[in-house]
Amino acid sequence: MSNRWKVVSLLIMTTLIIIILSLLNNMHNFNNKNHSIIISNFNTSLIKISYPKKKKFLNRIYWIGKVISKKRVDIVALINGIITKRYVRNGEYVRKGDPLFYIGGENIKCKLKYINNQIKLIKKNIKIQKSLIYLKKMGLKDGFVNKSDFLIENEKLLDLKTKLYSLEKELTFLKNCRILRSPINGIFINSVAFVGQYVKKFQHLGDILSKDLIIIAKIPTSTPLTMNGKDVIIEMNNGLTLDAKVYQTMYNRTSLGEELALIKVNNKSSNLLMPNQYVSGWIILGVHTAISIPENSIIYTENDKKVVFIKKGKRYEKRIVKTGIARNGWIEILSGISKDDKVVISGAYELFFKDFAKNYKVPD
Repeated sequence: MSNRWKVVSLLIMTTLIIIILSLLNNMHNFNNKNHSIIISNFNTSLIKISYPKKKKFLNRIYWIGKVISKKRVDIVALINGIITKRYVRNGEYVRKGDPLFYIGGENIKCKLKYINNQIKLIKKNIKIQKSLIYLKKMGLKDGFVNKSDFLIENEKLLDLKTKLYSLEKELTFLKNCRILRSPINGIFINSVAFVGQYVKKFQHLGDILSKDLIIIAKIPTSTPLTMNGKDVIIEMNNGLTLDAKVYQTMYNRTSLGEELALIKVNNKSSNLLMPNQYVSGWIILGVHTAISIPENSIIYTENDKKVVFIKKGKRYEKRIVKTGIARNGWIEILSGISKDDKVVISGAYELFFKDFAKNYKVPD
């Protein structure tokens, strides 16, 4: 009895294995061979047919990189004093000449007052000296004053004017130094200075990063060497795309074996980018025209084959295709169909599952 059950069990297992292998073989043949089918009792209104269309596709390579500024300027205090005003925050965009800090304090007030008093005193002395020179000049004509005395008084007047010029320059410089202004257009960063802080001359208060931006981009090593001048698409996180150009390719590889390219950002795009920001996009190598079909026309089988249905009279022929670049809902066809084939562009999956259910049922 025991041996009989062993034989029955072995026969059942063998039968099941044969059924499974037969099913797998049928599925493999279905997915890897082109064949024609006739569909009956099927709502043909679900099926739409169209010829392949010629479309332009971009030959492009993907990159990822970091935005950097081509110029960086240190902002330092030009005089000792106390920060009484701060006009901008970190990360704000500033234009050339915009105020950043106002530096004041009692020491500066006292110095300004002293210089102003000195200027007033010298101006008064100049006025007196001019009157004295006038009298000397009259005395020189009448013979009461010799020429050397007259020249000495003129030299004194010249010394007074020189001192006045120096004091006025010092006054102007001191006044200008109280307001620190941005020397370039850019982004104000790296500042920890605060109102009420005492700062020394030449103390670092922040940096300005120029908006003249470039991107150091990592690209695959298999890219062509003639990328200089190629158009670039920058893809932002918000879905916006910006334009740029490759202006230099650096043939030194990263630790991961990638090449580096420098991308120059135009003025319009630079206003939407920030230094130290990470971005990605595409370098456009060229444009080509190819036959294409809608992406949803393609059926992806379980073994990663791509197939489409072609209408042949009353039949629908399944074709394996090789595809290329996809763009705006259309996909390039490299092989498998021609421009004269009638492609099922809607209802392809319905045909696929209808045909599978009809022809490849599990045996009883």
